[in-house]
Amino acid sequence: MLWAALVTSAEAVMKIVLVCASGAYLQKTGAFSKAVCKGVSAAFIDVLLPCLLFTQILQMMSVEVLPKLGWLAMANIVCVTVGLGIGYLAVLATRPPKDMRSILIAAPAIGHANAIPFMLVSLIISEDGIFQPGDIVIAQSYVGLYLVMHSITGWGVGLSIIKKDEADVASLPEREATNDSRGTEALRGKETIASSTSEPSDPSEPSRREVEVDMELGSASATEKASCCHCCRPRIWSQSMPRWVNRPMMTAILSVVLGLIPGLKGVVASVPPLSFVFSAMSSLGATAPVMSLLPVGASFVADGIPRPSIIGYKALLAIVVCRLLLLPAVCISLWVALRCYVPFFPQDPSLMLVMCLECCTPTAYNLVTVCIVMEVGAKELTTGLFYQNLAAIVTLTLWIAIIMALVI
Repeated sequence: MLWAALVTSAEAVMKIVLVCASGAYLQKTGAFSKAVCKGVSAAFIDVLLPCLLFTQILQMMSVEVLPKLGWLAMANIVCVTVGLGIGYLAVLATRPPKDMRSILIAAPAIGHANAIPFMLVSLIISEDGIFQPGDIVIAQSYVGLYLVMHSITGWGVGLSIIKKDEADVASLPEREATNDSRGTEALRGKETIASSTSEPSDPSEPSRREVEVDMELGSASATEKASCCHCCRPRIWSQSMPRWVNRPMMTAILSVVLGLIPGLKGVVASVPPLSFVFSAMSSLGATAPVMSLLPVGASFVADGIPRPSIIGYKALLAIVVCRLLLLPAVCISLWVALRCYVPFFPQDPSLMLVMCLECCTPTAYNLVTVCIVMEVGAKELTTGLFYQNLAAIVTLTLWIAIIMALVI
């Protein structure tokens, strides 16, 4: 049984590796530039993932599923809490530089919760004889429900843990004032050169000095127009919202609410014209996992292979071991103990599969976005995630084999 589980897990993981490798190949051939990767990632977040969440969750949501939603939320909170504890112990053991401590604490806690689990559960269930064909939809729905809580904990914990050092924050106004004075002096020099070399021109056209001033600092009148323009209000509103309030999360919550309304699922899925819309959304959602992994493979090779020295070997080893080995060992043992000693724990193999897989995935890529927002260690974390994902090829295969043979 262990050998059969190992073969099944290896097949599932290698399919994901091939999808990422295809993205890397497309990047090397020039088909997947950084702009294309950014566009595909935006399409995944704005359209494909919401379609997948809406169709999958709506089909299986009911009052009976609410307790399982509670268990998934509990699993996410436990994984994040245990991950933070493991990360804190890693900081005590490795004693990294100050700007790396928050990264080492957060990296084990925030895992990849959408594309990899979505694809893995479908591949595992389709290859393994324990499950029924309809369990693919159920398992992917559980992944979507898990994502609801994960969106809150991912951004909330990430933004609260990863912060600038207090000394850097204190010196920021002084650095900004120095940069402003340098920029003003450079701008004055450009104005002098532009005024001395300017030629007579049409008074209706802007002078070269005015163009340079607009390019360097921006026109004051243009700023005033933008601030009072009605089209800018949605952007201001979106910037004021928390990072975890995004389309996938709102779609998942809407699907849960609509799924609890009796008879609504049948109307949406089978009565025209809503059924046509539902079918189109299902087709779009089916492409979501693959389309999200292609830019991942492309991004890993876009700037060449990063050097481990960028992050340091101790920190790199901590990021790999804590997230891929220690966290799964603790959490999977806990889920098995709950199933054995808690009478009302759901005896659902699909639920157990999702709960176990979510703690085995690599660190979430949106943690890099948090580092970019906070201006802390984005390059170091990107390097760590590159090698962590390489190690995950082996660790995911082994953990899936253990889960299928000894847990499920």
